Amino acid sequence: DGDEKRLLALLREEKSQFASQMSEVHSTHEVERRQWEATLEDYKLRTKEMQIEEAKTQTRLRETSEAKLRATLQSEALKERQKLLEDHAVEIRGLEETIEDIKTAPESSAREDTDDIIKAELDAAKSGDGKRLLQLLSEERAKL
Repeated sequence: DGDEKRLLALLREEKSQFASQMSEVHSTHEVERRQWEATLEDYKLRTKEMQIEEAKTQTRLRETSEAKLRATLQSEALKERQKLLEDHAVEIRGLEETIEDIKTAPESSAREDTDDIIKAELDAAKSGDGKRLLQLLSEERAKL
């Protein structure tokens, strides 16, 4: 009976120590679990921040690429427009020269013809060739 009581007391003491150790292990496990959860949350937060930063960087990269493309297209359009303007300016100068040539050619030709007629009339008048003078005057009248 006394051995039983001692054995029972020993078992209770071991049970108490075991419960205490289990409580300690459980407590340590809980602390480590919280630390790992905090670490995991920190990783999640940093991952989320990195994803946000990556998205911002991708957006900036896309916007920069689009801006570069727009600038390139505008530059090409301006070069093409400048070339067209230069081509048109050359064409306009050519047309203006042609118009000027057309305007001055008849005047020049008419002036030369008139000068020739006047010289012929003067020569006829100086030489006293009345027939020739009358012929020249009638030709001139016919042209008018």
